[in-house]
Amino acid sequence: MPFWNKSPGNQCRIWEIVEYLHTISELTIVYAGVANIKSVPNSDSSTALNLFFLNSEEILSARQYGEIFEKFLQGKTFDIWIIEYIHNAYFLTYLPEGVQAILDAHDIISERSKGFRKYNYEESIFELDEETELEILDMFDYVIFLTENDSLFARKRIDEKKILICPHPVNVKKPKLRKKVRNIGFIGSEYIPNVDAVEYFITNCWPLLIKKYPDLTFTIYGNVVKKIQKFLNTQNIVLSGFVESLDMVYSNIDILVNPVRFGSGLKIKNVEALANGLPLITSLHGASGLERIMNMGFLIAENSDEFLNCFSVLIEDFSFRKKISDEAILYAVDNFGHEKCFYELKQLICKGIN
Repeated sequence: MPFWNKSPGNQCRIWEIVEYLHTISELTIVYAGVANIKSVPNSDSSTALNLFFLNSEEILSARQYGEIFEKFLQGKTFDIWIIEYIHNAYFLTYLPEGVQAILDAHDIISERSKGFRKYNYEESIFELDEETELEILDMFDYVIFLTENDSLFARKRIDEKKILICPHPVNVKKPKLRKKVRNIGFIGSEYIPNVDAVEYFITNCWPLLIKKYPDLTFTIYGNVVKKIQKFLNTQNIVLSGFVESLDMVYSNIDILVNPVRFGSGLKIKNVEALANGLPLITSLHGASGLERIMNMGFLIAENSDEFLNCFSVLIEDFSFRKKISDEAILYAVDNFGHEKCFYELKQLICKGIN
């Protein structure tokens, strides 16, 4: 995962952990996968990455990666290893005894698999059944989850003391809301749930919106546009594609929509929208982990009529839109600061090092 690119959301997540760990420990990063080494930030960046590539030119087998990793470990001493993603759990085999191993789970894979199957995308992504996933989680000394909801799955098998809740941290920026809504937006990678969300929204919801608000524009950002070229000439839809600066995106759109129907885990784009005070409309699935401020800091819609109603109230009532924005900012300040998000991880690491 080339996390230094900081796009899409899962890369942003890893980058934030890397940045934070640099402030509290001596950090070494081992990278398994193909990567453009020239794109990695150097010592002039805010985070100088002490990065070792197992093999940057081609994908290897788990055994090959493990053997190179084992050689890398020779003569070195580490207190704690954090393994990103459950499919990399095979690295546990090569860790020396006495080293604490933490899994940064990101998602509940078995739950994600159910959603993919429901919408006919089975076998299109790494899958695990529930029992196997629980067995693997239990192999680690600790497991990081982004939300309390996700941790409930693990508590079926895992001791509560092994569970760390570490949401995704964001920097809060108060927006300048325009009184007239002109542009709504979506941000996403080529990840299947993003493609499905955009196709669902354009097909089922956009015709109702554009009929009621003919001057409205829907701008779609990110590499998801590569998968939705069939909508290129659809009325008032702009396929903007990848952009370097999310600040530009947030200043350009008045309302963010995320009609995601399946996937798993905390939706990073939703957290970032809250932190930027951007009025957000998402689905019940998209609200996972953010339930405390549903219909206060953002709105929920599950079908075309509900999406139309949510947009209508935000478009026609500026004071309500500002209230939603203010609630979102307050919630982000209280819940998504770096120290708060990584408090449990910091306590564990500092204890382990000392």
